[in-house]
Amino acid sequence: MDADASSGETRNRDEMTLDHWIAHLATLSVHEISLSLDPRRPGPLPEPLLVVVRGLLGEALRARRCLTGAPRCEGCSDAPQCDFDRVFERDDGAGQRPFWLRGLHAGRALEGDQTLQVTLSVVDRERALLPDFLAALRHALGAIGDRDAPLNVLGIPSRAVTTLVPTASTEASVSAICIESLTPLLLRGDETLAAELCPGAPIVGLLLRAGIRRLAAMRRAAAPDVVVPKVLWPPLTGLHVRDDALRPWRATRNAIAQQRRQLLEGFVGEVTVVGEGLDVILPLLRVLERTNVGRKTAFGFGEVRVTAWS
Repeated sequence: MDADASSGETRNRDEMTLDHWIAHLATLSVHEISLSLDPRRPGPLPEPLLVVVRGLLGEALRARRCLTGAPRCEGCSDAPQCDFDRVFERDDGAGQRPFWLRGLHAGRALEGDQTLQVTLSVVDRERALLPDFLAALRHALGAIGDRDAPLNVLGIPSRAVTTLVPTASTEASVSAICIESLTPLLLRGDETLAAELCPGAPIVGLLLRAGIRRLAAMRRAAAPDVVVPKVLWPPLTGLHVRDDALRPWRATRNAIAQQRRQLLEGFVGEVTVVGEGLDVILPLLRVLERTNVGRKTAFGFGEVRVTAWS
């Protein structure tokens, strides 16, 4: 894309203003599979629910797509040609994969009357794997129930194809935004740059930068030959935290590939932000409601809900 200073879209070939950067996401399509069911085996879980489900999902998908039946992809000579390795095991170098989960939680127990409404999203490039993903998701959710009882699916599994960004925003000017973590936010990044971006709300700066990295990975996955420009951030020095109810969260999981227990650290709760610049960042936050943000989104981590007040 040629630089055009008069358009305000870019300053040079490698930078793009945030609003134009988000607008380019409108070309990305996402396939969503949703299941609603009641678990048949309430009680304690060995690990957080989303970790358990993701592990079971991987086992079922490996059984359907692995070329060799090997227990691990590492060292397998067929891995470069294997769908399972490409989609499930191999990340893009930034820890991102072409699918993610929503609707789970990070608790270590299931209640008998707890209905799960789970959505698995897959980028358009991997749409051919949707039947296998659906079968694997049904297996994963059914495996946390009573194996002696039929899977209690409530209604017919739904499928949808949508774009990440609506064609036009209808939200009025906002005076406050609350960002709530529905699952723990595993945020990593340069805390100094986050504080420079949002001096009055460094945690929001960390989340926004993580969101751009997440979406940039999705753009590269959709079009590997296209160079994704950097975001030319607007001034966000007017933002500040009004209420901070975020608190640390920690857990561990059994990382089979590394053959060790892996520490998971993040934040849970919510943060409310006010000040100048909310209208600019709200479209980005709305996209992150669809995609999750941070590390291990394929597990279902980083699911957020955004509430805006005018």
